[in-house]
Amino acid sequence: MWGQIFTFIAAILCLYFVYKHLTDRVKSVKYVSSAALLMWILMHIFSGIDLPHQQNILDMIHITGLAMVLVTLLLIIRHLRPEIFRYPYVLAFAPLLIPFAQLLVIDTHLIKDIIVMSTQGVAIFVFVLLMMSNKLDLSARFSIIVSATLLIITFILVWFLSNNFVIEDYLWQILLSAGMILGVYTFTRNIEIMLKPYG
Repeated sequence: MWGQIFTFIAAILCLYFVYKHLTDRVKSVKYVSSAALLMWILMHIFSGIDLPHQQNILDMIHITGLAMVLVTLLLIIRHLRPEIFRYPYVLAFAPLLIPFAQLLVIDTHLIKDIIVMSTQGVAIFVFVLLMMSNKLDLSARFSIIVSATLLIITFILVWFLSNNFVIEDYLWQILLSAGMILGVYTFTRNIEIMLKPYG
């Protein structure tokens, strides 16, 4: 219960950072990342409402939100390239095919878990690589390292240790919330600095 409250508050804070720090210069990044966070908020709201096929609905909202995180990262990578080397804009939205793939295996829990785990892992990896490969100041790099560490620990707790050990949900939810807040805050404060060479 408390862990869910923390993650809900974290999503709202992250949404605030996105709207406060991102300008119309990166409006596609702003809108897609906002949509990803709204999906996270919706997932929390729907988890408290008794609906038919509730778990399937929550799973679809979750994977769509994760796909939008990947779209956000691809949009940033596209912005970071010189204009002549940028891939077509529409290709950045390719991860939105992932929810459709999940629809095909909605009743197969193992494959569904593999899709979610893979998407989360790729999102964390790309985020860390993207942020660490750019010239950020020392405090921003430190924030990214701490954020990445928290997200990786959460990932390991949920996907690799929870089957063998008793891990309270609130533990990973608090770690996830802290990682999200720190990561999104640093990301939104530094993205336009990263984009300066190419605009």
